[in-house]
Amino acid sequence: MKHPGQDILPKVIPAFQEAIASCDFSRLAEIRFRVGRPLMLYLTDGKFLFCGKKGETSAACEGLFVTSRELSLQLAAFCRGSVYAYESDLGNGFVTLPGGHRVGVSGRAVKKGETVVSLRDVSGMNLRIAREFPGCADALMPYILSGNRVHSTLIIAPPGAGKTTVLRDAARQLSAHHRVTVVDERSELAAMEQGVPSFDIGLQTDVLDGFPKCIGIRNALRSLSPQVIVTDEIGTEEDKRAICELLKSGAAILASMHGFSLTETATQKRDLLSLFDCVLMLSGTKERREVSLWQRE
Repeated sequence: MKHPGQDILPKVIPAFQEAIASCDFSRLAEIRFRVGRPLMLYLTDGKFLFCGKKGETSAACEGLFVTSRELSLQLAAFCRGSVYAYESDLGNGFVTLPGGHRVGVSGRAVKKGETVVSLRDVSGMNLRIAREFPGCADALMPYILSGNRVHSTLIIAPPGAGKTTVLRDAARQLSAHHRVTVVDERSELAAMEQGVPSFDIGLQTDVLDGFPKCIGIRNALRSLSPQVIVTDEIGTEEDKRAICELLKSGAAILASMHGFSLTETATQKRDLLSLFDCVLMLSGTKERREVSLWQRE
């Protein structure tokens, strides 16, 4: 059985490939490359291990230590041999691989004025393994959908808590009876590869891949007549303005945002939260999902 993440192996350089190939991909969530430190594996249960020549190990001294040259070669491999072609992505701190896997990159900022346009002196990378869990949005669907009406819904959760996975499954379920457009700025929700989604996002779902959210929302409204727009990680003033335009059109929106508590997020982003019919906070694990509802006063 092929597990999520094993499709990245052809993009792993020889220095790491055999060791990573021997890992247990069924429970692998992240692979961390840091210069001068051992290759580390973060598991779906929150634990971590080191990656050594013989596979997984609990001893740091047995791990594969990453050199600056190896990290540069690995970044080039993730960028299909041309780091320059991915400069704008690197300026945003990540590169998305086929299959929806995302490589977060740390290093020194290259700036043009006040804008970060790329990175140099790369010091580390975090490869996040993308997975799909059909049915993981089941607990949220009674809030999102009642009868034939889709309620504009915001999903809040800390980083790494599964917001993107839940959004993807909700889009799939909604598309059974509604026209859905996914605005996929980071190419994670649908993970399009040559026009074909890597994940099951439903029969009636269109994808605007790589579009900034505010532009993608406006383009979708002009040309795709969606009943629902799905997008990930909102929060800026531009996002807010685009959502206001969307709601005036009669379409609904399903979106996510980083947050650690409903109270804190409601205090900091009350104007944004007030645009939604329903605001949900995710906690717990993927296996035992807990959902809290925020209601406007």
